[in-house]
Amino acid sequence: MAERLALIGAMSGLLVVCTSAGGFVQAPQPQFRAGVILVPIDVRVLDRAGNPVTDLAADDFRILEDGTPQQIAHFIRVALEPDPSVAAEPLQLRGANETEFVAERRRTFVVVLGRGRLQLPSRGMDALIEFVRTRLLPQDRVAVVAYDRTALFTTEHAKVVRLLERYRDQHEAIEAALDHWFSGLTFLFGSRTPPPGIQRDIDKLFDAPGLPEIRQRLYGGEVDFEEDRRQYLTSDSRLIGDAIEPEAVLRPEAPDDFEKLYSAIEELRHVQGEKHLIVLTDWGIGGTRAVHTDGLAAAASDARVAVWTVQTGGLAASWDPDGRFMSRGWLQLFNMGDSRAASEHTGGEAWFHQFSDGPLDRIDRATRFHYLLGYYPSNARWDGANRTIEVTVTRPDVRVLHRRSYFANQTLVPYDRRRFIAYSRVLSAAAGPVARDVQVKLAASVTRRDAGNAAVAVEVAITPSTIRFIDRNGRHEAALNVAIFAASASGTLLGEKWDRVDLQLPPATFARLARESVVYTATLDLPGVPRHLKAVVYDAFADRLGSATQEVR
Repeated sequence: MAERLALIGAMSGLLVVCTSAGGFVQAPQPQFRAGVILVPIDVRVLDRAGNPVTDLAADDFRILEDGTPQQIAHFIRVALEPDPSVAAEPLQLRGANETEFVAERRRTFVVVLGRGRLQLPSRGMDALIEFVRTRLLPQDRVAVVAYDRTALFTTEHAKVVRLLERYRDQHEAIEAALDHWFSGLTFLFGSRTPPPGIQRDIDKLFDAPGLPEIRQRLYGGEVDFEEDRRQYLTSDSRLIGDAIEPEAVLRPEAPDDFEKLYSAIEELRHVQGEKHLIVLTDWGIGGTRAVHTDGLAAAASDARVAVWTVQTGGLAASWDPDGRFMSRGWLQLFNMGDSRAASEHTGGEAWFHQFSDGPLDRIDRATRFHYLLGYYPSNARWDGANRTIEVTVTRPDVRVLHRRSYFANQTLVPYDRRRFIAYSRVLSAAAGPVARDVQVKLAASVTRRDAGNAAVAVEVAITPSTIRFIDRNGRHEAALNVAIFAASASGTLLGEKWDRVDLQLPPATFARLARESVVYTATLDLPGVPRHLKAVVYDAFADRLGSATQEVR
């Protein structure tokens, strides 16, 4: 976990851009406000019934950062009431971290509809529709993420209700078709793109009058199924005896859900104030060993995104004749624990195996009132480290919800859609297993060691046939982002390098590269000798990822 948190924290303030001529230049330095950065903490104090406790004063709170007491510099009670006049205000984006803050006058929700059946047995979609129809304040903004679409933020809640009703009525047939298509090796090594027949059903769901404005996102790219199948069947590391690892086949939809969650969190990072991510899932957050909920929770906590998880499915109880609990049931139990821990780390909650109207009612009541606390950290070193936060109150018999950590960065990555998408995709791939849509080979060697420091030469070879090129004005163009990460034997992140590579190739060069490789080289100067290296390549035109790892001896 420490390795992944260090990786995510170091990445959260760094991007490199490329000139049109192909030379690499450092991104312009952001402008900082004078003064010490203020850390905001949104705190909910709930009684045993889940109702907000509203009569606390600043003296009732105590904040610890990495175990060190902090002085509360700002204290605001935030009580939200219906206010239609606020609905017309535009979405405010964050700039660099602020030295002061004001309380929000409305809530910001993103609803992520996870893969699987969300209506029965818990009546999840009915409860969500009722939540949007009757519980949202007129000024509340809501967006919906489902399949390959995002319904953009809106205060026109009736349009969102119509979309959710269509989803409730149509998604189970789509899920049945997807379950049949993406099974076994098709999931492991086939394309993540649904076949045309299923995609037409998805398109039809989102194609109707009276719906919110909807944006389409891309799935992962195509791969050579037969070659991947051959490599799989001849690889000892991917087999348990003669059986496929159960974590790889029981939750084929988990990686797609994980990417949707990460993308939503990273986009919400740029929105001012606290935000809420409501996840409807028939299983929970996770479901394969590829999904690291600790890293996702740290990213959400840093972005002031509270994650509320509502599980809609039943109990996955599978028994063998001897009465032992088999892998699917155990996997769900472990996943429930991970989902609960991830939600609570961000200041949210998680519910399992109950009707969904109760949890959504609790979300509504909990988010209508909170305390906004702010402090100037006694540790003034902004080194990107993951810092823990603990908030306690003097009132007994209450539950305190708040984000549990943040990354000590002075800057926020500027919002630019292409750069943001590349950032979030690479972040997801860096924390996960090897991605194979773009074929990548990594070679590295230590070229210098002195006084505990090291220089590492890195060569990343990318197979051109797995990159999407666009013909434009007689040239073949591709848009790549390349990131290199170096870690010590103990998992400490020693350094990284991010570059954006825009290829504009004449026909002769393109024909030569088609027979060879696109090669990227770099040198990393590191405060130590690395043991582990990872390269991640993101193809922006195709929305595909590839990665490779190497141990340095």
